[in-house]
Amino acid sequence: MYYGEASTDAWTDGRTYIVITDSAVTSRQRAVWMHDLYLVVLHEAAHETSSRDRPSHGHHFESTYRSLVEEPDNRSSFAKLVQQVVDEGFQSMFKKYEATLRFE
Repeated sequence: MYYGEASTDAWTDGRTYIVITDSAVTSRQRAVWMHDLYLVVLHEAAHETSSRDRPSHGHHFESTYRSLVEEPDNRSSFAKLVQQVVDEGFQSMFKKYEATLRFE
């Protein structure tokens, strides 16, 4: 996962990375923008090919995206992560999950 600058919310190569931009976040309220990012990540994960130039949003993509959004394990993991961030803060979660922020 990377941070980048572009006019789109995010993009992916369809296999190895997702780049998220500032425009993916629509609110200053943490609970709102965490949900925005969750949906953007699932949207990009649903792409099987690059979404950089001309993303395909056909029936297969829509079906995959809906499946990811509706998957109970994804929803549960997201809810757990949000609660951890609320309780312990972002820095603690970055350390716990050995996550780093990279810039594209």
